Amino acid sequence: MVKTEENKNLFQRLFIDSFKGLSKDIWLLSVMMLINRSGSLVLTFLSLYLTQELEMSKYLAGVVIPFYGLGSLAGSFLGGWLADRIGNFKVMFFSLILGGTSLFGMPYMTNFYMVCIWIFICATILDMLRPALWAEVAQRSDEDNVTRGVSLIRMALNLGVFIGPAVGGMIAYNYGYDWLFIIDGMTCISAGMFLWFMLNPKKEKAMAEEETPKEKGKNPYLDFHYLVFLIFNLIALSAFFQIIIVIPVYFKEVFGLNESQVGWFLGANGLIITIFEMPIIYYLEKTKASFKPMMAGYAMIAFSFLVLWVVVHPLTAIVFFLLLNCFGEIISFPFISTISIKRADEASMGNYMGATTVVFSLALIISPLIGLPVAEFLGYSNYWIFSFVVVMIGVVGIKWTQSRFDEDEALNICQA
Repeated sequence: MVKTEENKNLFQRLFIDSFKGLSKDIWLLSVMMLINRSGSLVLTFLSLYLTQELEMSKYLAGVVIPFYGLGSLAGSFLGGWLADRIGNFKVMFFSLILGGTSLFGMPYMTNFYMVCIWIFICATILDMLRPALWAEVAQRSDEDNVTRGVSLIRMALNLGVFIGPAVGGMIAYNYGYDWLFIIDGMTCISAGMFLWFMLNPKKEKAMAEEETPKEKGKNPYLDFHYLVFLIFNLIALSAFFQIIIVIPVYFKEVFGLNESQVGWFLGANGLIITIFEMPIIYYLEKTKASFKPMMAGYAMIAFSFLVLWVVVHPLTAIVFFLLLNCFGEIISFPFISTISIKRADEASMGNYMGATTVVFSLALIISPLIGLPVAEFLGYSNYWIFSFVVVMIGVVGIKWTQSRFDEDEALNICQA
């Protein structure tokens, strides 16, 4: 009993201490993303919307969803490029306002080709936000707490993931899918207005002018070892994103869950990450390690797919899959951004964070292609083994890039 009480107090101390030392601006950015992500419903329910509401086949749904990834890819490139030129604030503001407005048109797109085009447009505008956001977090964080700055934003995102899908699932089930697009658009616009009033644009402009570097920044797309690092992350992430591609359909078809129950499952994912990520990252940040936690997290994600292959009972499978997947994400994802931030210089921060978000965008393109169509061909049981192998390939590759990064760092020290 005493030991249990000590462990409880230790977690409480870690949880409280994990929030100390972060700037007011990081907190404001977190609130902005909480508002935005609380209504982020389109991607979460996209596979169900296409297969259930529009009655597309799994094959056609697998063709449509990559257009979101293509738009996200274009938005990541454009957002990173613009952030280094016109400033992070302008990119974030116009992405939220214009992106939210574009979502209102989605319910009117029922033709296959129009759905593809409009999803591409929406994703391009909306995902211009991400590289500008992460570049802003890097600029407003100290070097010692940049990973916690990233994690606080992710905490806000995942708290929104808890609220959004849980409410969105009930809305889709009771009122129809059209309301998901309306709510998503309204929360995007609300987040944009919050950004405008709470983070002073004039202050942002003055800061940008004061800190504009004189030398030309590094090019992430010419940084060979960094590109290899991103490629192996891409491999692992392509399997991870099955949580929003294949998993909702699998839970509905095999386990018999309805849209509301799927929404609660995805919401629980966000709630677990919200509670545990900050104290865990606070503890890991003290170790000064980045690659080891990332590889351990990806390995947990890989084994979460094996749970679905091994465990027969639906509730048991869902619980163990959820826990392994959540804690794997907690341990791995923040360090992708941290490593990218440390690899960049001030003049190239937007481009490096753009390259990082490009990887997530490419994963959203590849995931549907190795998702529903491959699952239908292999069968779900074999597909979980396939997903496990894909993630572990990423883990092995990231281990290789760790040694290359260490060599690059040693070389830079010698040259200095």
